[in-house]
Amino acid sequence: MPALIALTAVIQALFVLHVLRTRRPFWWAVIVTAFPLIGCLAYYFIEVFPRSREFRGAQRISAQMATAFVPHTELRRRLADLKLCPSVSNKVAAAEELMRCGMYYRAVCLFEEALRGIYATDPQLLMGLARAHVNNQTYEQSREVLERLSRIDARYRPEEVRLLNARALEGLGRFDEALQEYRQLSEVYVGLEARCRCGLLLKRLHAAAQRRLGEVEPGGSGRKPAAVCKDQGMVQLAQVNIRKTHGNGS
Repeated sequence: MPALIALTAVIQALFVLHVLRTRRPFWWAVIVTAFPLIGCLAYYFIEVFPRSREFRGAQRISAQMATAFVPHTELRRRLADLKLCPSVSNKVAAAEELMRCGMYYRAVCLFEEALRGIYATDPQLLMGLARAHVNNQTYEQSREVLERLSRIDARYRPEEVRLLNARALEGLGRFDEALQEYRQLSEVYVGLEARCRCGLLLKRLHAAAQRRLGEVEPGGSGRKPAAVCKDQGMVQLAQVNIRKTHGNGS
């Protein structure tokens, strides 16, 4: 019993110290002192827990669960807000949610609607429109928007602009230019997206090279038997490179 009393006193002292250090209302110290167990619990769940990392994590998990059970709930809310008040901020919020749900064409339309009047040269809106175009696979339009953004404000998120441009180049089949951009961005871009996309493009090019070499082998697609004997040197070179590649991959 004395040990329990001593432990309670220590916990109370710690809670009171927390109240004083964080400059919470002084009456919390009175409550914690007057009601040892209930006061400490009330202080924790009302003042401490809602501002903690655990609370934010719990909110995030509950939001994810709600989305899993009732898809597009947030989207419906954003579209309802947009219908009630078609402001630029509501259009942007709805467009972002549309992109999260994979509805890229509708997001493009909303960003284009927002880019009018005094907002026609807004860098944030132009960046959003470029992202929507890239995800919508309208790559030429994305590059046009990025060029327009660079003319308006060349200092606005230059690495993100270059990354979107690289994605557009990749989508257009201009792989050498895209790969060069990815490699340069891998050295300066904050985060792993540039490195990841560089690796994925290299893997894609590697697979294409493997298929092309496979066509050179005897029995490969598109090869005539008469041509195999004539191109025997090329066949052997292709076989050697395929074995080397397989050896490096193992």
